[in-house]
Amino acid sequence: MDSSIHTVDSTTHSNDKRFAYQVVTEPPRIRAKKMASTETELAVREIPINEAGRELISTGYALLVACRYGKLKAVQDLLVRGADINVQDPRGKSALVYAAMTGHTEVVSLLVEHGANLEVTSADGKTPLVFAVSRGYTNVVDILLKAGANIGFQLPSGDTVLHIACEHGYLAITELLLKKGARVDTPNKKKWRPLMIAAQHGHTNVMNILLKAGSNVDSQDSYGLTALYWASFWGYLSVAELLLVNGADVDIPHVDGSTPLMVAANSNHEHIVGILLTSGANVDMQLPNGATALTIASSKDNISIVKLLVESGASVDLPDNEGWTPLMGSVRNGHTIVVEILLEAGANVDVKLEGGTTPLLYASWHGYLPIVESLITHGAKINHFSSEGLSPLISAALQGHAAVATTLLASGASPDLTNGEGWTSLMRAAERGHRGVVKELVRRGADVDFKRPNGSTALIIACEHGQFDAVVELVNRGASIELADKEGYTPLITAAQLGYSDIVQFLVNRGVNMNARLPSGGTALITAAWYKRLAVVRILVDNGADTSICGDFQNWSPLTVAYFSGYLELVHLIYMQTLENENVSQPSPPEAPIVVASCNSIATKSRNGDTALRIACERRDLKVIKTLLRDTYNDLNLPGGYGGFTPLMTASEDCNPDVVAILLEAGANINLKNGDGFTALSIAAYRGHLPVVEILLDKGASVDMLNTAGSTPLLLAASNGHANVVNILLKGGAYINSQYRNGSTALLSASQHCDDVAVAELDVEKRVNIDMPDNEGWTPLMIAAFNDHENVVDILLKAGATVDAQRPNGTTALCIASERGHLSVVEMLLEKGASVDMADKKDNSPLVAAAWHGHANVVDTLLEAGASIDNGATDQNKGDTPLIVAAVSGNDDCVILLLDNGARINVANSDGLTPLIGAAGEGSVELVSLLLQKGADVNATSLEGSSALHMALAFGHFDTATLLLNHGASIDAVDKDGDNALLLAAHSGLDGVVKTLIEKGLSVDFTNNEGKSALLNAAMEGHVGVVLVLLHAGANIDQRGPNGTTALLGACKNGHLEAVKLLVKNGAATDLQDDEGRDCIATARVHNHDDVVNFLSTHR
Repeated sequence: MDSSIHTVDSTTHSNDKRFAYQVVTEPPRIRAKKMASTETELAVREIPINEAGRELISTGYALLVACRYGKLKAVQDLLVRGADINVQDPRGKSALVYAAMTGHTEVVSLLVEHGANLEVTSADGKTPLVFAVSRGYTNVVDILLKAGANIGFQLPSGDTVLHIACEHGYLAITELLLKKGARVDTPNKKKWRPLMIAAQHGHTNVMNILLKAGSNVDSQDSYGLTALYWASFWGYLSVAELLLVNGADVDIPHVDGSTPLMVAANSNHEHIVGILLTSGANVDMQLPNGATALTIASSKDNISIVKLLVESGASVDLPDNEGWTPLMGSVRNGHTIVVEILLEAGANVDVKLEGGTTPLLYASWHGYLPIVESLITHGAKINHFSSEGLSPLISAALQGHAAVATTLLASGASPDLTNGEGWTSLMRAAERGHRGVVKELVRRGADVDFKRPNGSTALIIACEHGQFDAVVELVNRGASIELADKEGYTPLITAAQLGYSDIVQFLVNRGVNMNARLPSGGTALITAAWYKRLAVVRILVDNGADTSICGDFQNWSPLTVAYFSGYLELVHLIYMQTLENENVSQPSPPEAPIVVASCNSIATKSRNGDTALRIACERRDLKVIKTLLRDTYNDLNLPGGYGGFTPLMTASEDCNPDVVAILLEAGANINLKNGDGFTALSIAAYRGHLPVVEILLDKGASVDMLNTAGSTPLLLAASNGHANVVNILLKGGAYINSQYRNGSTALLSASQHCDDVAVAELDVEKRVNIDMPDNEGWTPLMIAAFNDHENVVDILLKAGATVDAQRPNGTTALCIASERGHLSVVEMLLEKGASVDMADKKDNSPLVAAAWHGHANVVDTLLEAGASIDNGATDQNKGDTPLIVAAVSGNDDCVILLLDNGARINVANSDGLTPLIGAAGEGSVELVSLLLQKGADVNATSLEGSSALHMALAFGHFDTATLLLNHGASIDAVDKDGDNALLLAAHSGLDGVVKTLIEKGLSVDFTNNEGKSALLNAAMEGHVGVVLVLLHAGANIDQRGPNGTTALLGACKNGHLEAVKLLVKNGAATDLQDDEGRDCIATARVHNHDDVVNFLSTHR
């Protein structure tokens, strides 16, 4: 290779991979690197099979390898020694297959002479001849055919070797196969003939030979496609010309009805369209849906093709089955130039769809101004209405296209023209709030007070839809602010009802009559009060609206309406204004502000489902409460508001003992439940309202009543840390060991929330089960240990809690505290005799848990307490010792402590992982250095064959890898996947390490079991720096890997453009194909890497 390497600017990034361990009490099994592997591919030599003894590789396997690499002498020797000439590997590949697929002519000849089976098939159904043709080895194909290989053999897909040769464009092989008698038109399972396949790939020279050999130029596949259709689809001009010269039928359709002309028009292949038209293609042929080539080209904005088709006589007004003509299609897609071409060609400018939509209406709706102008210039009807009541102007108004509206008005559109429902353009613009359109319409003479049949004006409509800008524009342009519709709604009443306070304020500022009335007598104020529009009410009251006018709703006043709406702020607002109007100075709220409504109506639920009494309780309005309670018709237990609270529940939640006492005295049901099963006592206990709890208990509230979640008042108080409430509930006879549905008790809840007072209160009773677990086995001591609640732990231990109680998984309080790093709790538990080595069911001890999570102080304390230093090395947890988990999790301090206390540094788990290998995988330079200084074996390997160096390289840890190399790490070791240090470093993008390893003597073209080289690894990952280093070192740029992949093909597959550029500039072959027949462009295209395709298309 030329030593002058072309470089490409690129930034190389290392992979940032990490172990993904769960943060749980039980450290998961720690595994070494694992990669997929296929058959082993090594040079023909003696290799060690196991540690017990060395065996020579089998002669059959050696023959396969020798044939793959073209070792003629080795093949001769192995045949003499009796190797089975027809031996096959696990994928069914024989010696002849390997020789044929790699193009070793002499080896193929030798095997044929010795009687190798010519028709042996691999697991994927390929014969030696198929492999030779796929790789383009003409000489090998000739040898096999002369020896009698079956030229008509078909793959499971139905492809013959002639199909394959045509697909790849192998001219010489195609000629040879035809000369040897290959059938020229054999179809595969898709009924593709060789000619079609050659056409699909643009191989004109191959097609010429096939046609001369008698191939049917018009043969069709399962979908009716011909070679000409394929050429038209892909845009292969020379292919189309060749087919037409040889008499191809220009109009044979696909089963969906599309012709070559249509597919070329759709794909914008102008030259193909031109030659098809010249050859007599039917320009007006239609698809089953009625579309023509012109319809398709118009919708795609393929301007040059539209011109060609029009010039060739295409019908410009031929509609599809839904009535869409080419003109309508181009308008729909906003293609201005195409529209102009079609209009100049005489297209019907007023063509209609089924609903009456015309091109002008459609363009106006979508705001296509240039198209609107063009259509008007060509005489489009400007005031036409569709069946849905849309005209071009109304459409533009609805969508807010002011420029289009201006053009239409200037061209004669009537601004006051109405549709069947009486809508004008101005009304539609007002409805949508398009101020610019409103302004333009009024400026052009639109009647600003024009009414619909229901009496609505544009202003009323704008108020109804909250369009403030449109309201301002209309009023500024002279719209009447007092005009009402036929139901009596004025702009003000409309806006007030819907709560548009900005519009209300604007209208009030403009002097609107605030006391205008509906036919029912209602005013804007009454309407706003009923619909609880507080901001609107405030504006109206502040600006002098009459609060004494009665109307609507049984002729109520605004004050009555406000109270019945259940919104007390409205009541006070209107009431204060009423008193002010009556010249009462500094009044206090009356006992009974509702002076009009009947008694029984006051207690009835309002429209929001609430009651006046509950609202008064929420507001703590004692005078109103007392007034309402004097009404014998009132049901004081009626629930309302959010949560279905009764007045008593509301007072209990708000901690209002005075109201609670009043309600109880009036006969409120003390044990009534809401929809969630809460009683007044449950609510007060949950909130911690001691005075209310005392009153309720004194009045006989049930102390253990459950809510729907299974909680008692005691459980609710304990779970929220209300110790004083817990105490009084226990004195009131609450059952101390009651449980939630999840098994939690009051003691468990108090332990979780660090309420040592509540815990003490519960313990004082001595009725509590101190070790009662929840449904998951958590005891109060475990929960307190988990949350580091030292005071609670102390109380529980003194009360006799079992220190070594275990959850179903075997976890103890000590394990939990050790994992969480709660040193004080650990010391307290150890002092009370907790077993220091009691492990969970996976044999993870407290020491393993502490080491895994890096709690060095806890590790030190456990070791001083006599914890086993290598505890954890069992079958259950795969032998993960405290030192291994500390190393893997990168906890230096824990590692030092464990080593200082005698932990074995080279002990491995059941996967063969040592502390050093685990630390290297995590990339901790300091920890790896420490372990090496303490005597860790730098070349120890896991059961997968991975060393510490392999792990550091696999996960891209440059500094760690460099450190290991400086300490004598072996660079020759190969793991079970066949990867050595060079392949792993290349895969991770470590160009510095790659250079070092090459300098130390590693082969630059070494491949693993799968056949991957360092260059292929780097290219597929896009590591440009590594690719450059390998090319400098003389790596084989076109070396093939799995599936025939080269470095360039791999980079194309994964879309690494910079790597592709570098490889191409350094001479990588761009025409090589993989085993699936894809070259670099086809590979990039099938994986949707357009930037790579574009680059390769200009650099082949």
